Amino acid sequence: MKNLWNYITETIRHNRGMFISVILTIIFSTWFLGCPSKTTSIIDPIKKVTEDELNIEYTAELSRLENEMQVLKSTTEIRLQDLHRQDKFKQGLYENAKLIVDSNNPNPLGLLSLIGTILGIGAVIDNRKKDGLIKGLLASAVETKNNADNKKTLSSS
Repeated sequence: MKNLWNYITETIRHNRGMFISVILTIIFSTWFLGCPSKTTSIIDPIKKVTEDELNIEYTAELSRLENEMQVLKSTTEIRLQDLHRQDKFKQGLYENAKLIVDSNNPNPLGLLSLIGTILGIGAVIDNRKKDGLIKGLLASAVETKNNADNKKTLSSS
C-alpha cells in the first residue's frame, strides 16, 4: 500500500503540469455543462433565471401590459364620451342663453327654467360627492373596526 501511495505521489510530482490541467479541465467542464447561465428576473430582481425562464417571464409581462393598455384605452374612451356629453350640454345652455339675449322680448319662464336646471345639476353633483365621501368614511371605519376585532381575537387566543 505504501509503495502504491509513493508511486502515485511520485507520478503526480513528476507530471505536475499535466495533473493540474486534468483537474482544472474536469472542474471547468463540470461548471460549463452543469451550471446554466442565469440573469436577474424581470419580475423579481432578487431572483436569478435562465434564458427559458426569462422568455416565459417576458411573454407573461407583455400579456399583462397589453391587458393594462386595453383597460386604459377603454377608460379613456369612456371619459372622452363623458367630456363630449358635457360639452354638448354646455353648448345647449349657451344656445338657450344666446336665444334669450338675441330676442327682443326676454322669456322669463325660459330664464327661470335655465336657472333651475343649473341649480339642480349643482345639487346633484354636490350630493354625489358627499355620497362618495360618506361611503369612503364608512368603509374606512368598518375596516378599522374589523382590524381591532381581529387584534382582540388574536390577543385573547
